[in-house]
Amino acid sequence: MASRFLIVNADDYGLTAGVSAGIRQAHAAGHVTSTTAMINFPPARAELARARQESPSLGLGLHLVASAGGPVRPAARVASLLRPDGSFARLNDWSGARWDAIDIDQLRDEWRAQADEFMAAAGQAPDHLDSHHHLSYGHPKPLAVMLDLAAELGVPVRDPRGLKGGEAQLGLGDPASAAAINALAESWAAIPHPAGLVSNRLGSGRTVGDALVRLLPEGAVVEAMCHPGRCDDALRAVSSYCDARAAELDDLTRPGLAATLAARGIQLATFAALSG
Repeated sequence: MASRFLIVNADDYGLTAGVSAGIRQAHAAGHVTSTTAMINFPPARAELARARQESPSLGLGLHLVASAGGPVRPAARVASLLRPDGSFARLNDWSGARWDAIDIDQLRDEWRAQADEFMAAAGQAPDHLDSHHHLSYGHPKPLAVMLDLAAELGVPVRDPRGLKGGEAQLGLGDPASAAAINALAESWAAIPHPAGLVSNRLGSGRTVGDALVRLLPEGAVVEAMCHPGRCDDALRAVSSYCDARAAELDDLTRPGLAATLAARGIQLATFAALSG
């Protein structure tokens, strides 16, 4: 049977210790292959070191952040990205008008610093870049910053758009990102990226597997985004997505998911699959 490759990437590693432990648990179950770390949150550095020790085959990427928590750089250096209290502007604050008003060099400086912090903690470069809330894809300015950083590091990026063919079972991805990607088509084409994004829960994997086989040519690589984690008081304090993380963790530790996908010619992979 022809093979298609599925990267199962767990976002938000390092947000809390419980989220990080849940992601490692889902990886140990054989279903999560990759994660992206929010290095601006206090637990992230220690949790990355723990991942290197406990989960050496887990792909480690960087979840670029400018819409949750606070900056890595001193607030005075990145003031145009922040609220008066020194925290990052929230997702709803990031309108087109705000992107026109910020100092884009401050975003470049902050995301470069997040990459440096990641590499200091992980002892290696990230294996890919994406962004919290898909923020880097919301306007050509942040997308250009992310693509420049990916080119500098020599790593792939997430493609947040839904798969061509648009089957409901595969989720919609983030169709609004198409405008920013189209505006930077030449730069986008120069950076490796999956063929699209599965944005709904994998469940048993049967529906997703069947749809991927129908939509993707042999050898294609697609990413499935997920958010497993252990729901506890620390997570409730920083995220409204708590009980749902526990439900995703149940899905991603249930026996048989990998076998179901494999029976349909879907090989689980990391972003290394994009390098051939």
